[in-house]
Amino acid sequence: MELFQGCMRRILSDIKNQITQEPIPIEKMNSLGFSINSRLEYASKSTIDNSSEILSSLEILLCFVKRTAVGDGDRPIKDFVLQWMKLSSLYEHREFSKILDIDLRLKHLVSLYELVEEQVADIKIKYIHEKYQEKLSTDMEAAIMESLGFEQQTTTKKVIPAEAFALALKRFMLRFLTLENQKETDSLSIYLQDGSLNFWPSTVPEELINELFPENLLVANTYDAYTFTMKKIEVDVIAKSK
Repeated sequence: MELFQGCMRRILSDIKNQITQEPIPIEKMNSLGFSINSRLEYASKSTIDNSSEILSSLEILLCFVKRTAVGDGDRPIKDFVLQWMKLSSLYEHREFSKILDIDLRLKHLVSLYELVEEQVADIKIKYIHEKYQEKLSTDMEAAIMESLGFEQQTTTKKVIPAEAFALALKRFMLRFLTLENQKETDSLSIYLQDGSLNFWPSTVPEELINELFPENLLVANTYDAYTFTMKKIEVDVIAKSK
C-alpha cells in the first residue's frame, strides 16, 4: 500500500492514458453483488470478502499493467493475469479469482480498483489519526453547504455533487491520511484540486472543482467534512423516501 500510494499520482493516470477506461457494466455489477443504483447506495448494500487483500492484489496488477504498457482495453483481465508467471499468485487467491471469473476487461480495471477501494475505505477511515478529525467551524459548514448540491435544493446554480465530494474525501483519507505524514495545517484544496491525483469521478469537471471547492477547509478537517456531508446526504435520502 505504501509503495502504491507513493506512486498514486502516476499509476492511475498512466493507465487511463494507456487504456481508455469505462464503468463496470450493470450486469457485471450485479455479478459482483452490488446494486445498480448510485455509488453510495451500492457501496452500502454489499461488501467484498477480504477486500483489503483484494485491494493489494489489484495494486500489484495496476503496477504491472502500467509497466507492460498494455493498450487493449477489451482484453479480459483474467487472460492478462494468466499470461504472466509473476501474476500467477493473484489467481491463486480464492476471492480474487472469483472476481476475475466475472470476465471484466482491462478497460474496467480502474473502476474495479475504485470499487474495492471504497470497501476498504469504509472501514479504515474510521481509524485515521485524530489530527485529521478536527471539527468544522460554522464558516466551514456554511462553505460546504454553499458549494455542494443536495437533493433537497431546487436552485439552478452551479454546485459540486455532494456524493462526489464525499467520495473524493474518502479516497484522499485512504490514500494519504492513513500514512499519517500529511500536514494537518495544509489547505485541503492543495490535494482535492489536483486533478492528477484522481480523487473525483470523471463526471465532475475539473473547472467546477477549481471554482467551487471550499477554500477554508484544512487537511485537519477532512474526516469531519466527510461525516458532515454524509449526514446531509442521508437526510436527503430519508426526505426523498417519504
